[in-house]
Amino acid sequence: MPTFTDGQAVLVEDGLRFDLAKVLDAMSKTIDDCAEVFGTPIIRTIHEEYGARVPWDETGRAGFRDTWIRAGKVYDAVYEPMVVVFEAMCLRVFPLGTATCEYHAARDVLLTPSGDPISELDPTPRIMIRGRERGLNLFEIPSPEIVRIIEHLAQTSLSALGLEMRTSDLCHVSTDLSALGQFATLSFPHSLYGMGRGPIRVRCERKP
Repeated sequence: MPTFTDGQAVLVEDGLRFDLAKVLDAMSKTIDDCAEVFGTPIIRTIHEEYGARVPWDETGRAGFRDTWIRAGKVYDAVYEPMVVVFEAMCLRVFPLGTATCEYHAARDVLLTPSGDPISELDPTPRIMIRGRERGLNLFEIPSPEIVRIIEHLAQTSLSALGLEMRTSDLCHVSTDLSALGQFATLSFPHSLYGMGRGPIRVRCERKP
């Protein structure tokens, strides 16, 4: 049986470790540069019970950093975003990555949610670009113009951060697989934001 560090976190002995403070600095810079184009946003969680919408000002920046520094004392990897809401688009920000795992008690094995070995778990921090806010965790598809603007920022004012941008077409069979839009993601590569390998605490769901 694996080692659980608290009720929801399991210790994975060999995982990618990231410098959270460096990641948060880069994410704040990314939000700042987006604010220069799209106007001052608010930040919020995806939980209705914590529905406060905080302006992205000095207080908001400090709160953002404090929230994730505290989270980083419990987890090194957890699928938990904060949302940065602009008028024209949103950013889903994952300072501790988008990875979780599952412990299957009957087989005494740790797996990723997709069933891959735990060695395949990827805790890379990411920012997902979405369109306008439509609900607590519901967003429009970003317009091609939004994607182009983010890509331009990544190649210019944000270029020193070394972010990796990936896009994927969203298609639908009713349109003969023609693209309805694009999702885009900014990743914070381990080669620039990592701290080697070692034990990491990953949020884990226990299965029978």
